[in-house]
Amino acid sequence: MSDAGEQGMGVVVSSSHTVSAAPSSSGEDSSHSSPAPAWGPSHQSFMNFSHAEYEEVHAAYVEEKAQLSLLTEKHAVLLQEYSQIEEERRVRQEKEEQALKELNTMTLAATRIQAFWRGYLVRSLFKSKRKKKKGKGKGKKAKK
Repeated sequence: MSDAGEQGMGVVVSSSHTVSAAPSSSGEDSSHSSPAPAWGPSHQSFMNFSHAEYEEVHAAYVEEKAQLSLLTEKHAVLLQEYSQIEEERRVRQEKEEQALKELNTMTLAATRIQAFWRGYLVRSLFKSKRKKKKGKGKGKKAKK
């Protein structure tokens, strides 16, 4: 690859096997319309090499793109399932909260009913004791 720089073009190869031609440090600018240099046999071997590498990279790209589309479809399905699970959890939690609220309401109602009943029993016991005391008390006063 070092002999490719002799023609005024540097080759940049990254870790993903992509090949790109970059201007060399000699200051040549490919944007200007200058006559094309005469390419020799070394350029032809370079072009064959880069075309073979391009085919390899392109094949890897197509394979990875197919894998990406499969993964994207699987992700969409999983995302939908996850949303459904979250919705089911939310509904179940709301039902549990509603059941707890109803239980608290019923407990409070039962406590009030019991308190009312106990109060009624106590008051009725006191009424019967008062009547008995009043009857006995009048009889004693009358004897005097």
